[in-house]
Amino acid sequence: MNLNDKKGVSGIVTVVLLILVAITAVALIAAFLIPFIKGSLTESQECFEVLGKVDVVPGQFTCLNATSNEVQVRIKRGFTGDAEISSLAVVFAGGGQSKRYDLVPGGTPTSIRELSGDYEDSLNLPGEGEENTYVFNVSTMTSVDTVEVSPVVSSEKVCEATLAAIPSCSA
Repeated sequence: MNLNDKKGVSGIVTVVLLILVAITAVALIAAFLIPFIKGSLTESQECFEVLGKVDVVPGQFTCLNATSNEVQVRIKRGFTGDAEISSLAVVFAGGGQSKRYDLVPGGTPTSIRELSGDYEDSLNLPGEGEENTYVFNVSTMTSVDTVEVSPVVSSEKVCEATLAAIPSCSA
């Protein structure tokens, strides 16, 4: 056997080893990347299914009563199919500040009530295709100009908000 023949064999072994290292690297990256992408897509899909399904209804039931420091907001819920809305995040803004309220079914917050109820009553979310009016005590805010209502899906992800202006209530 010649020494020249051994050099050719070691070159082939080197190429085969490099190919194996590359395949192993791709397999390791895929093992971590694919579950990450699947998780992100699942969360995005949940929000996509509720996109535009929660609206603020303008009119006489969406307004600010400056005398009682209460804001009424009429919220309409569309048909969401398989997506589950676990709660609603309501954010009021005005006067350079904002405040978030969470509408959780069965919750009894002291600063939120349904229009026909008391502040001690438990809350209900609007059913699919229904509307409900909520009254918020905003005495800690100097003014309220806008409201954002965001659905919160079962994975606790807060989805895209619906923004509406808050006019003064008619006397």
